[in-house]
Amino acid sequence: MKNTYLILFTVLLGGLSFLGFSRWSKQAIKLERGENYHRDLPEGVNDLFAGSGKCGGCHGPDPQMITSVDDDSVDVNVTSDWRSTMMANSAKDPFWRAKVSHETLVNPGHAADLETKCTSCHAPLGHFNALHNGQTTYSISEMVSDSIALDGVSCSACHQLDPDSLGKEFSGNIVYDTNKIIWGQYQNPFPAPMQSLVGFDVQYGAHVGLSEMCASCHTLITKTADLSGNYTGDEFVEQATYHEWLNSQYASGPGEKTCQSCHMPSIDDSVKLALDYGWVGGRSPYSKHHFAGSNVFMLKLLKNNMDSLGVDATAIQFDSTISRTLNTLQKQSMNLSCVELNRQNDTAYYEVEIENLAGHKLTSGYPSRRIFMQFIVLDSLGDTLFKSGTWDGSYEVYGHDANYEPHYDVIRNEDEVQIYELVFGDINGDKTTILERGYAPLKDNRIPPKGFSMSHFAYDTTEIAGLALTDPNFNWDGVTEGTGIDKIYYNIGLDGYTGDLNVICRSYYQTAPPAWMVEMFSHSSYEIDRFRDMFDLADKVPTLMKQVLLGDIFVGEKELDVLDFNIYPNPANSQLFVDVEGNGKIDKMEVYSLSGRHVMNLSGINRSIDVSTLSSGTYILRVLGENGKVSSKRFIVQH
Repeated sequence: MKNTYLILFTVLLGGLSFLGFSRWSKQAIKLERGENYHRDLPEGVNDLFAGSGKCGGCHGPDPQMITSVDDDSVDVNVTSDWRSTMMANSAKDPFWRAKVSHETLVNPGHAADLETKCTSCHAPLGHFNALHNGQTTYSISEMVSDSIALDGVSCSACHQLDPDSLGKEFSGNIVYDTNKIIWGQYQNPFPAPMQSLVGFDVQYGAHVGLSEMCASCHTLITKTADLSGNYTGDEFVEQATYHEWLNSQYASGPGEKTCQSCHMPSIDDSVKLALDYGWVGGRSPYSKHHFAGSNVFMLKLLKNNMDSLGVDATAIQFDSTISRTLNTLQKQSMNLSCVELNRQNDTAYYEVEIENLAGHKLTSGYPSRRIFMQFIVLDSLGDTLFKSGTWDGSYEVYGHDANYEPHYDVIRNEDEVQIYELVFGDINGDKTTILERGYAPLKDNRIPPKGFSMSHFAYDTTEIAGLALTDPNFNWDGVTEGTGIDKIYYNIGLDGYTGDLNVICRSYYQTAPPAWMVEMFSHSSYEIDRFRDMFDLADKVPTLMKQVLLGDIFVGEKELDVLDFNIYPNPANSQLFVDVEGNGKIDKMEVYSLSGRHVMNLSGINRSIDVSTLSSGTYILRVLGENGKVSSKRFIVQH
């Protein structure tokens, strides 16, 4: 009887295909004719992987808004969300390519090994296919001519990971399943379309939702070379985001959260997954492929150089990813508080508390990244009495020591600035930004995550270094370790001033500080020169993370109940989109000219504005939300 059912099913399946009723046959024809919705993404295959264009044909936007939409009919398709992320552009990232070039110029004899190591995470689909076919190295020049390698960390890079190796291999030593299996998070998958269209088998894999998926690349330990280019036998932890997560309360227990919890926000809506296969039914929960972190600077640089970099995303898609990244950085990364403790003997005493909300160090990842604190004291008229953490015309922090700024528990002078960063030295103990010369951290005061412990088994890859080790308020509350908090005390001399005080306390994020660039920009190559040109023209203003205002002159700003929103693209030509923090409710939107003339009213239900009828110029969008929340932003119309 079982065989009879199997024969009947096979005949029925073949009959439907013959009659032209087969959905996956229709889609196959569409792909063969190049009629899928992502022609610009690579559609080729190599021996192990498929380009994201193959996946985008089914998992991209649905013009009929049947598939890849949430319960409110908002497009949440995988391809559009992913393609403007740093993951999608990992192989095209000009900063990364310049830094690889820098390292090979310093140690040309290591060029093949360096490029092979770096492409393992930034261009895995080309790298591991080459090694699968017997190559022992994979170069940048091979990557540049390989469209699938330039696909970056795309669909196959994650969904073909071998589940048995996860969390056991690091530093780009990725193990892939070679049987063309695509692992997904849903049980009882419907494999026929993918088998027919791209030759991959779909199977359920519980590991897809685990942080171990990220481990192979997000902990990188490199070999140390001396100043002559000779390997010393030592190793240096360049970055250890996964191990930082392990050494936190989020890795296990009541507060457990995975990397995906923050970087791939989940919704409980039932989402139909594949174009033309809406009849299969929806799946829930659904993880949005936002991959938003903190790298606003590089996202803007990529957007502004899309054509020259060959980026396969639109300006609107980049604006959306930038908005999500700002939200992650400003709303999910830290809490900031500032209180006046005392004022006596011509000195005002303040306590600033920074609480890490992330599942890893703040900041984490590539060691150029840093957070610095700004603290400004004004008199009753708004004149400056004290300032720490401002910057010069090159966007370098005033007061930054020639070598590096130490960690502070107490700040008394304007040239003392709290900078949270990893600074590393070579075998002579001298500061360097040449990664292959990294021998030991000279300073690592990046704020640990909650639950972080110096007795944890992963502490050897996540250590604290420098003066933060002796700071009694750094990840300690006097009794307990693992607070994920640092406290800074500002003792401000007032020089006889006795009036009211006003304080501005801010935290800023920098991806590519000017000081980090000096060593690399002292060399010249095509990749370095290209990035230098882009860097010189880039918006290098540090990204504001948090702000606390104290004093009477800030009362209006403190008490204003602001609705957080972002708009894009800006400048706009035809449509302006409004992205509200936390999907907050909008009651009404109003557009005004700069002179204050009312231009239009709009309903808050549709979060797009048709600006095609407006004359070119600058306007103000005023957004009114629930509970009286209100906020305004400027935008430019440019026809």
